[in-house]
Amino acid sequence: MNESEEWFQRGLSHYSKEDYEQAILSFEHSLDYDPYFLESLRYIGEIYYKQENHEKAIKIFKRAIKVDPEDSFIWYDLSLVYNKIEDYDNAIDACDIAIEFSEVAELLYTLGQLYINKASIEENPQEFQRLLNEAANCFEEILDDDPENIIYLKYMGMIYKNIGRFDSAIETFQKVLAIDSIFIYLYILDNNNKPFSQLSILGKSISYIFKD
Repeated sequence: MNESEEWFQRGLSHYSKEDYEQAILSFEHSLDYDPYFLESLRYIGEIYYKQENHEKAIKIFKRAIKVDPEDSFIWYDLSLVYNKIEDYDNAIDACDIAIEFSEVAELLYTLGQLYINKASIEENPQEFQRLLNEAANCFEEILDDDPENIIYLKYMGMIYKNIGRFDSAIETFQKVLAIDSIFIYLYILDNNNKPFSQLSILGKSISYIFKD
């Protein structure tokens, strides 16, 4: 084990004890011996993210990207920082790049969430619709490989509801209810955007409660 790796291991020990100040010092010593030690850069960035020092986290993750531009998890980490500061455009771009190098469900899920987050502050109705359609594409792709995933199905149902695809929303919620044995309530909106029904289930029973 060389000097850089030894300092990295010391950093990991401090990190596991949540002694972040000493962890950063150790990781920085690791980088003194090897400025391209990717894992040291990643952990420093994660510590800054945990400490909500977003500017430093972005700087470190960008430095790590220069070391390995095809590391999907560094791009993913960068997208999380941008999301935290509500810079959704850069967050989406970073997550898109992460997916280019590793198209795993977690990344697609994050990208879908980012589109939803951006839609939540969008005032233009057409752009709002476009963003939710992009989110729908992400969750549909995940569900192609994992069609009974409750979490993704719930998100998919809510997206369908919000973009006015009510038949698809009801069908998706019914799939959730058929799979999930926990008592839950799901609200569907009619074309006038008024609550008209509440779907409930206990086990496999489904009832519709209509409202004016």
